[in-house]
Amino acid sequence: MNGVPSHFVYIDYRSCGEPFYVGKGNAARIKVTDRNRHHTNVVSSDANWKREIVAGPVFEAEAFSLEKTLIAKIGRRDLKTGPLVNFTDGGEGESGRVLSGEHKRKIGDACKNPSEESRKKMSKASKGRVPSAETKAKMSSAKKGRVFSDEHRAKLSAAKKGKVFSDEHRANLSIANKKRTTSEETRLKLSIAQKAHFANKRLVLSNALGVADSGTVSEHQPMNLGVSK
Repeated sequence: MNGVPSHFVYIDYRSCGEPFYVGKGNAARIKVTDRNRHHTNVVSSDANWKREIVAGPVFEAEAFSLEKTLIAKIGRRDLKTGPLVNFTDGGEGESGRVLSGEHKRKIGDACKNPSEESRKKMSKASKGRVPSAETKAKMSSAKKGRVFSDEHRAKLSAAKKGKVFSDEHRANLSIANKKRTTSEETRLKLSIAQKAHFANKRLVLSNALGVADSGTVSEHQPMNLGVSK
């Protein structure tokens, strides 16, 4: 082999110790965290994930070989053979390759608008997966305190408007909701939040109609009830 060995093989682990990605790269590449969208989701939701270098520096051919071996041994989530979010069996790629703007755009469009067949495959791969209690707790902890910007809220709202669910989807949602059990603590929190919500709506309505909190008509903004004297 010519040149100097400059590649590393690494494994990314969730904070619970479960491996979720195997990769290879040079010293600069292994410092970059973005990979595929599933990798991004894990990194975003698990603040304590870590990357462990398992080999290197080695020649690129050796790195490719070890990457493939590790992926095959640990298993991929999309194939239901393991927990890895890798989309391939490894051993591919080209160091230093620069993608054209058009190529990057095509890749972006493909990720943003997956085909119906791809959607079905992703849905099938996700069905039947039950996260552990520890994983649920970590997901909940990661979401607590998250604040969305007004722009982000507007985008979420726009994405949901006009959305129509099929009869099958509605039936599945109904079945899932019937099976859901709510703790006493959660019921109390929901009750408090709902009371605050309606109290705020009453206050806004009262101000709009010129009605004081006591239910009497304000002197400054008398109500016109349309009743003749």
